Amino acid sequence: MRHLRSTPRLPRLAAFLAVAVLVTAACGGGSAARSLPPAPVPAAGPPPAVAGAPGQAAAVAPEDLTPPPIPRGVLAGRVTAFSTNAPLARARVILSSDPAVLPFPRVLLTEADGTFRFTDLPASDGYLLTVTKTGYAPRGFGEAPPAVPPSLIPLGQDEVKEGVVVQLATQVSITGRVLDEDGTPFAGAFVEAMRAVFDGGRRTLVTVAEAITDDRGEFRLVGIPPGQYYLSAFDPAFSNVGDKDGQLFYSPTFYPGVVFPDEATRITLDQGAVSERLEFQLKIIRPARVLGSLTTPLEFGVVKPLLAAAVILSPLRNDQFSLFTLSQAAMNPDNSFLFANVPPGRYRIQARGETEREGVTRFSVFTISLDGGDRLNADMTLSQGAVVSGIVEWDTTTGRPPVSTDDIVVRMPMEDGNDFGDAVTGYLQPGDLWSINGVMAGRHYVRVDGLPPGWYLKRVEYRGADITDVTTTFEYDQVVPDFKVVLSNRSTVVRGFVTPRGRDDVQSYAVVAFSTSPLHWTSQSRYTQLTYPDALGRYEFRGLPPGNYVVAATREVDVSDLSDPQVFDGLLRREGVSSPFSLRESQVWRQDVVPLLRTRSVDGGR
Repeated sequence: MRHLRSTPRLPRLAAFLAVAVLVTAACGGGSAARSLPPAPVPAAGPPPAVAGAPGQAAAVAPEDLTPPPIPRGVLAGRVTAFSTNAPLARARVILSSDPAVLPFPRVLLTEADGTFRFTDLPASDGYLLTVTKTGYAPRGFGEAPPAVPPSLIPLGQDEVKEGVVVQLATQVSITGRVLDEDGTPFAGAFVEAMRAVFDGGRRTLVTVAEAITDDRGEFRLVGIPPGQYYLSAFDPAFSNVGDKDGQLFYSPTFYPGVVFPDEATRITLDQGAVSERLEFQLKIIRPARVLGSLTTPLEFGVVKPLLAAAVILSPLRNDQFSLFTLSQAAMNPDNSFLFANVPPGRYRIQARGETEREGVTRFSVFTISLDGGDRLNADMTLSQGAVVSGIVEWDTTTGRPPVSTDDIVVRMPMEDGNDFGDAVTGYLQPGDLWSINGVMAGRHYVRVDGLPPGWYLKRVEYRGADITDVTTTFEYDQVVPDFKVVLSNRSTVVRGFVTPRGRDDVQSYAVVAFSTSPLHWTSQSRYTQLTYPDALGRYEFRGLPPGNYVVAATREVDVSDLSDPQVFDGLLRREGVSSPFSLRESQVWRQDVVPLLRTRSVDGGR
């Protein structure tokens, strides 16, 4: 799996934008070791000079002329087909490490029995071993797309490590045709299959396969592991262009012919599958510039200067992804800001700042929709956020809180999960008190980050009411005390196995546990969780609140779907979802599942 690159062609596919710029009121090695050449044979003559003797060169100790020993490390293993466990001959096995350890990657072809053996390896903290073979999806050792990246293999001095096994899944492929804006076949378009992933809680895209359309506009993407994908096409003529204001980075077109990535159709493919033949038309829309400024309101005839400020441009909804060129953002000492090369989409600009140290954080938000035109008046006035405070109570099996509470912080994410709208100040103080010194106006949940293993948020109370799973609306300049947050280690556990129908890559399935009540199918719900099983098919959920649940294993759902009630309604109707079960506090429940059956490769919708 490769993260989207930052070459001139692909900055438009960079990860989800999160540009934060701080401003102040004032500014308003060494080379690798080399073996010495063999020592020359000395000519007959007087004995060597004694070190330190006047007028004579110091003698070189014999051990300084000894070349370092040849490394004797060994890394060996076998490559097999996942579906049959049969050995795969002539697979390409690529071994790489830090250039200081291994200046160049090494490559071997597997033998008829699928084995390979790298010898004379130096010690390394981590070797990366990847395998490719025609007809199969490439895979790194320990990798389990989409959730588990390749594992590094440590090797000690002269260590012999054998038994490294990599199983390759039969590839899936995507075929189709790209048309120009006038409906004629487009030759030479760059076509990419991309997977949605979460990086730091943000939804972004990574490229897993790419192709170029032929003279008929047709393409075929191969070597793809089973999973969910988005398809995009790009006109290379717009890969390195500009105007009077500088370079322009045009965004791609997504299947089925849309420029807003949140409107793209997701394609789900099982092992060995070939997608329906997909056809879509390019759209070429100039990227936009967004110019604006930050200020504070007039207070007692004075506008207070900002000591620090941050501005981000993000999708209108937190579960959407946005393709944006990070390098084209700038902020000036006068608190004006510029986002350049913004692709078409629906965005919100969020800003926050402080006018005094450790003061109340100020906020503002600006919503825009861009389809090629510049926006030059995104001016924002920062208002003082609400101050929210309360206490933490402990509901424990021992009567004691966890040993360390240093990392526990009470947060106020917005209704859609956006975490830019509160000051990260809610750490526990003496007496288990907490205070958030600034919350943006709007609807927020109360949540807790940094909980030790085994602890979970049991309840949130405000003025005697349980508000754990409902939002609270805050206004600017409010002071809202008396929240009570109850944390418990009486955690529930749901665990089991995913048993595939036949031999299949079980780690490519997402396992979803969710409440049977539609009232809990909301963003930020505690009643929904998603995880991925290990190589044996084992999965586990901890901290689900008491209630009634079902569990499903599927390739058609990712974390962003957990805020979509239609997804849960559809899962309940599918063959393979578990029978409902009731979960009590502290209960450990075993629930084995088989993957859901699917009938189509193109899901439709997000």
